[in-house]
Amino acid sequence: MEAEQIGKLFVEIITPEAKIFAGEAESILFPGADGDIFVLPSHLPLVCVLREGNLLINLSDEEKKEFSLFGGILEVDNDKVKIISSKAEEKETAKV
Repeated sequence: MEAEQIGKLFVEIITPEAKIFAGEAESILFPGADGDIFVLPSHLPLVCVLREGNLLINLSDEEKKEFSLFGGILEVDNDKVKIISSKAEEKETAKV
């Protein structure tokens, strides 16, 4: 029996100046107001206040992107993740 293949998330990071990221990801780890939260495809709908901290986007097993967030709001619905932040900066891209 084959393992069921999990889909991908579609992630957007939006600031007042621009959309700074839009793309597919295997998972994300973000700084929620009450602690870090890990999201995989098929996650239940969620709206969450973000605190200042690091957002980690796992694009694949070999590639990750990391952003510094300065607060904001995150919404997860139907494998779409929308992050709205007053300011977000991409950190150096990490390849494993």
